[in-house]
Amino acid sequence: ILASVWLTGYFKTQLRQFYEYWTGEARPFEIADQYQLAGGRTLHVELRNGADEPLFLQGVEVNGTNGQAFFELTGGRVLFAPNESRLLLIPMNRSCGMNETYRYRLRITYARAENVLEKETQEGKFPVYGLCD
Repeated sequence: ILASVWLTGYFKTQLRQFYEYWTGEARPFEIADQYQLAGGRTLHVELRNGADEPLFLQGVEVNGTNGQAFFELTGGRVLFAPNESRLLLIPMNRSCGMNETYRYRLRITYARAENVLEKETQEGKFPVYGLCD
């Protein structure tokens, strides 16, 4: 019982750290929301441009408990205006079971509008965490 109480507390701490980092501290892209449905093979990520300039999103690499994926945008890139949010549907190679926790590290590839040929990457200080339901 103590182990499950510890794990529950640990998971809640991880969720709080992930949320506080990705919604407040992360730059230039923030994650406004993310989830994976039980039985589904799609990670839903609402990505927001937190920079004061337009950015071209080029791709998102995901690596974690339910496998890995590389989400490359059709046409090579998508323009995000400052403060613009978009929902990304990232296909994963394994489904998530009911009440299963997941943990993913994300690497976001983007370019600044003034130098669209020079790629930059953003990796979060914390992975994204969640519970499939």
